[in-house]
This record gives sequence, C-alpha cells and structure tokens, in this order.
Amino acid sequence: MYRTLQPLHSASVLAFMETLQNDFEFYVSRDGDEFCQSRTQSERFPTEVNPYGYKLPVKYELTAIPASTFFLKIVFRTDAQISRVVLHH
Repeated sequence: MYRTLQPLHSASVLAFMETLQNDFEFYVSRDGDEFCQSRTQSERFPTEVNPYGYKLPVKYELTAIPASTFFLKIVFRTDAQISRVVLHH
C-alpha cells in the first residue's frame, strides 16, 4: 500500500509478467480504510513474443483517480513482478 501526503492525481506502475493477462488489481482510498477499485490502462511493450522465457514488460496507468485520494493499494493476482511505482500528486 502507498500513501501520499498530498492528494494523488495519477500513478504509473511498471511491471514484468509471465503471460498477457491482468496480473494486478488497483484500489484507491481517501482514508486508508475503504477502498474502491480503480480502472487502469495498460500498455504492452513490443515484446509480445516471448521466445527466451523472459517476463514481459507492461506499463499500467491510473488516471481516473477520485479527488482527495491519498492511498493506492496494488493486489497481485499472479507471479508478476513490479519494477517501479510512480505516484503523481
């Protein structure tokens, strides 16, 4: 879980995953107690073919974050790996 001192406007998450599926769920909250799921847009880098068995890079963008949001929670659904989380406030 991530918390900002100023309201969160958007976020970017760079990750590596095994397959081309949704590996994460993203939730936002104003108070850190009640969370609602946030919609994301994902961008896959041009490595759709995985001939060497490497994890595939994916970028998630959260832009539709409600006003006065201070918390971001990321839920793993598979064995994906997060490489970077960027919070814009």
